[in-house]
This record gives sequence, structure tokens and C-alpha cells, in this order.
Amino acid sequence: MSAPPGSAANRSPAIAYAALGVAFTALTVALYAAIAPRSVSPAPSAPPAEPSLAMAACTGAVAESPDDPIWKIPLDRCDKAIDAINVRAGFVSKWSICGGAKSFEVALDPRAVIVSSDAVHCSTTPSEVSVTFVGPPKK
Repeated sequence: MSAPPGSAANRSPAIAYAALGVAFTALTVALYAAIAPRSVSPAPSAPPAEPSLAMAACTGAVAESPDDPIWKIPLDRCDKAIDAINVRAGFVSKWSICGGAKSFEVALDPRAVIVSSDAVHCSTTPSEVSVTFVGPPKK
């Protein structure tokens, strides 16, 4: 037994297919709007900005670690960039301290790393440090 023509049972599949078609069309339009290339007017070009911060690296080494609790490693090899910046701070970026170290202090003038240690004399390998200095560029 089938439903009489024009009844709600015969219209349900047609309404479902129409709703599905409308949803598919809406989805297609939305996807096209999301990925379609857009013409954007170019922004006025700003003058090139000068860097506000510059960096330079320095390294230093001593052949033997003294048996003093506090000792210094001079930073005698620096990038050429060190002359172009007003150094404001520095941080130890790499170290290898024969005999070990408790702490480091970076000195800016003269450039050096002050090492505090357990006062263990060590001459088997050199003690080496690398420091990264930062500051604004000189004008």
C-alpha cells in the first residue's frame, strides 16, 4: 500500500533533497568566498625602520684555571659588530670551565667574564667562554 499522491509522506524526500541542495550551495559559496583571491590595495610604504637592538659575540679562554675562588677570563676575540653597538648587557651563551664554576659575571669594560669556582687548579683543558652582548646601534 502506498501513500496517496500529494500526501506528506511523498513530499518528505523532496523537501529533504531540496534542503540538501540549498545547504550544498551555501557551503560552496562560503568556501569560494574564503579561498578566492582578493584584490587588496597596497599599503603606503613606510620608511625602513632602523634596528632597535644589535648583538655581537665575544670569546675568551685561559690555558689554566687558577686555584683562586674568583678569577677572570678576558674576552679578546669579538665580532666586528661589537664596534657598532652601545653595549648595555651581556650574557654567557657557552662555557667550558675546567674544574667547574659556581657562577659567572659579565664585565662590560674591559670585556671579561669573572668566574667564581671551588678554587680547583686545573690545567688539563683550557677554560673557554662565549658571551653575547646586546645594545642599541651607535648613531
